[in-house]
Amino acid sequence: MSRTTELAQIHIAKKQLGMDDDTYRAMLQNITGKDSSKDMDITDRYRVLAHLKKVGFKPKRGKASINDQRTKIHALWSAMAKSGLIKDGSTTALNHWVKRMTEKFNQGKGIESVTWLTNTRTAQRVLESLKQWQKRLEQARVQEQK
Repeated sequence: MSRTTELAQIHIAKKQLGMDDDTYRAMLQNITGKDSSKDMDITDRYRVLAHLKKVGFKPKRGKASINDQRTKIHALWSAMAKSGLIKDGSTTALNHWVKRMTEKFNQGKGIESVTWLTNTRTAQRVLESLKQWQKRLEQARVQEQK
C-alpha cells in the first residue's frame, strides 16, 4: 500500500468509527507518539491501521480496476479455449466476441477490442456475459455426456 492509500484508510476509519478530532489525535499520540498522521512513518501507519481494525474498522474492498477486468476477460477466454468450450482462443476471436456483445448494450456500437474497454461498468458487463456463456457451454457439455 502506498503512503497516500494508508493515510486515506486511516481517515476513512476515523470517520467510520465516528471519532471526533480530539479522540483521534489522542489515539495517534498514544500509539505513535505523534498527533498527526502526516508525521507518521510506515511502521506508525501500520500500527495505527492495526489498532483501528482491532476496534472495529472494516476496510471496504475497492472495485476491480479496468485493467483487472480486462485481464480476467482474457484469462476466462483462454481457459474456455483450453477446456475446449470454444474453438478459437485467439485475441482476434475474443475481440470479435467483445464487439458483438458490446453492440447489445452500447447503442448498437460495438467496442472493437478488449483493450478499448475503458468504462469499468461496460467491462464488468462483458466479463459477466462471458461467465454466463461459459456456464451455458459447460451445462450443454454435461447434457451431451449423459
